[in-house]
Amino acid sequence: MNIVAPSFMAATGVLLVLSVSSASRRLDLGVSVGSSSRTDPDLASRLGRTRPVRWVTRWERTTEPPRPELSKTAGYAVLAAAGLLLLTVLTRDLLLFVLAFPVLQVPSWLGSRKSRARKRAVDREIPQLLDLLAAASTGGLAAPLALRRCVEPLRGPLAEEIRSSLRAVDLGRRWSEEMAALAVRLDLPDLKRTVTLLTRTETLGTSLAQSVSDLADQVRSERRGRRTERARAAPVKMLFPLVFLVLPAFLLLTVVPVFLTTLRSI
Repeated sequence: MNIVAPSFMAATGVLLVLSVSSASRRLDLGVSVGSSSRTDPDLASRLGRTRPVRWVTRWERTTEPPRPELSKTAGYAVLAAAGLLLLTVLTRDLLLFVLAFPVLQVPSWLGSRKSRARKRAVDREIPQLLDLLAAASTGGLAAPLALRRCVEPLRGPLAEEIRSSLRAVDLGRRWSEEMAALAVRLDLPDLKRTVTLLTRTETLGTSLAQSVSDLADQVRSERRGRRTERARAAPVKMLFPLVFLVLPAFLLLTVVPVFLTTLRSI
């Protein structure tokens, strides 16, 4: 304890000095320029964007794309960990030293949670995208143009991802490569099937309308089947809390008082 805590505090102190100095330089630059729309006067956010803090908290690796709002959480997490470390040296309480490590993992945990929530939101929008693709392709539009028309009424993370890929296509990237990269990055089976279908119909010149309609029906049928399976598995999952949590409490409140009253009367 006498060796580990001061060593860890020294390393954290060096990290904080480098991070705060870098954040201060960025803050001064932002204030002096004053015309950049990306300047942020929040010191915690600038602290979270520094390279040492990004390396320690690893918040950028948990979301795709990286979410800038997590930088403020990373800055506060590093300051909180440094405060716990200082209290550890002053109070010699090992528990505070141990708590510093989970605090540094909070930005990464929040990033992973946001990333999972975003993927679920994207997955929920895929059937609607397929319906719009079927309607657009029925009007005679090719796959790239049909995809552009379908994104216009959509409002959600899936539309944001597709618009980002289409902007890259407008800058000269190949359409099929960008859509394939989008499917790999999001790693959703239904989206991969959709991109594969669009690419195949564009390459082979086959009918897009009927293929997309069949895929939309298949996706909805599979999702209904998965929901049915989860509904059937719910009673089995509820058995554990019912037996080990609800039933003991019920017995404790109903049977035990009657049993004690009977014993006292005897």
